[in-house]
Amino acid sequence: MVLGITMLLSISRNMLEILLLCTLFLFLDKPKYSWKKTIFLYTLFVIVHTIIGTIWVSVHSQSYAQLATLSIIIWSIIFFYLLSQDTIYQVIYNICLQTFLLLFGVYLGVLFAQHFCNGNPWSDILFRIFYSMIVCYIYLKMLRKPYRELTDTFKIRWIELAFIALLGDILVTYCGIYPVHVMIRSFREQIIFVGICIILFLTHTVMLRMMFIMLKESKTKEELKYTIMHNAFLEKEFSEIQNNIFLSKRIRHDSRHHNLIIADYAKKGDVTGLLSYLNEQKQEVEDNIFINYCENRTINSIFTVYAEKANMAHIKMSIKANVRNDIKIRDIDLTAILGNILDNAIHGCQQSGSLSPYINATVHIKSGKLVIAVENTCSEDVYFEEGIPKSKFKEGIGIQSVFRSVNIYHGEIDFKCENHTFLCRVLIEL
Repeated sequence: MVLGITMLLSISRNMLEILLLCTLFLFLDKPKYSWKKTIFLYTLFVIVHTIIGTIWVSVHSQSYAQLATLSIIIWSIIFFYLLSQDTIYQVIYNICLQTFLLLFGVYLGVLFAQHFCNGNPWSDILFRIFYSMIVCYIYLKMLRKPYRELTDTFKIRWIELAFIALLGDILVTYCGIYPVHVMIRSFREQIIFVGICIILFLTHTVMLRMMFIMLKESKTKEELKYTIMHNAFLEKEFSEIQNNIFLSKRIRHDSRHHNLIIADYAKKGDVTGLLSYLNEQKQEVEDNIFINYCENRTINSIFTVYAEKANMAHIKMSIKANVRNDIKIRDIDLTAILGNILDNAIHGCQQSGSLSPYINATVHIKSGKLVIAVENTCSEDVYFEEGIPKSKFKEGIGIQSVFRSVNIYHGEIDFKCENHTFLCRVLIEL
């Protein structure tokens, strides 16, 4: 149409276009299968699409120019979604972003060949190769990591982003081929069209960047919150240790006086008085004894604080914990997960209206996984919305924080509520 069509040119252009699309998509995607299998299937897709595209452009170049982009989007959505772990809306957004860059590269290549290389078609091919290398480098260095962090860590409404990206691609495609193809319009119109494409791409880039910064700041604030909470747990444990050290010193100091009193009861033969005194002494020691729930300092600190909270709220709490110190989970995330679950458990017990509320907490390692299970009394007002437990009167405290921290380690979390009993279970690979 503009630079001439030969079989070799058609094969080169089609292969470059679909290869760039697949490469850029994979840079931002999370494949469902191994990389070896994924690359094999994508290679087949590139070959099949190159053959079909080459035949199509050779038979009817006009319809190819008008419908090729739409065809690429449709087939890519179906194929890429089947091989991706991302949602359909994430896949659509990813494809639309890459399709836009693909179209932009095609227009720039033809524009470069027309105005700087006397319409030489091979200069268009070389330009596309150079363009592809630059875009791939930028993706690897600047976009892949923040994009995957956005996708894996934060909860984003991808349906709106996918819809906007799809409309943008349709608009660019329509403006590029109607009323006549942009490459046979005036140089001024071509520059305006390229400028619109650049603005749209920068809008996408800035939007993603701003979203990443905002969510990153939100994450930092949330981590600061749990750092403060974790420090409070450590301060509480330190205070308990100091109190028990003081208690031990006092008991040793008072032991001489206790021995004199015991000896006096023995001399008088007052067995009843002696037993009563010994029971009082035993109770005093038990009431002030420091309980070590777990070897892991962070988990032990959390249980120490919440056991006291439960006791003050007249909630019976049972704790079974067996976790070492060297697990590969940050203290701040342990605090966010276990602290919020126990906080919700106490809140659930208080709202249950039960005369004998209880909490049963278990934390241990099984088959290389950290297992957390917390069962507590609850009311009938708990319901589930998108898999998240909520109260009819008040939303569960910190559930989103628990989800966020569990997702960092690609863990699993599930909830169950029946017969006035709520159960939360967390499984994290170590």
